[in-house]
Amino acid sequence: MTCQQFESGAVVCRPDDRFLRKEIRYCPVDQCRTEMVARYEAWYGMFLFCCKCGDSWCDGEMHARPFERGWRRKAVKRHRAMWDRASHGQPPTFEELCPEYAEEAS
Repeated sequence: MTCQQFESGAVVCRPDDRFLRKEIRYCPVDQCRTEMVARYEAWYGMFLFCCKCGDSWCDGEMHARPFERGWRRKAVKRHRAMWDRASHGQPPTFEELCPEYAEEAS
């Protein structure tokens, strides 16, 4: 888990980049198969980030688009950076996502 504290005092935690996977999937916005980054989390659904159009989804629902100029270009750049950090392979298992709970179950 990676946590970051901001000047306002807010702390934001997110999963490590080791749970990012490179996938080729169908994008409903682009209407073609394209490169997507999948982020797996323990207690939430899988997040998908399209590297072509900049849109993202969680559990099949598209995230809201920001009302700002140039958001798509920024999102594509951010998703491409995630693609570079992501790895190929199978989705992580529950034991990999939550090792502290996996030990209790066994």
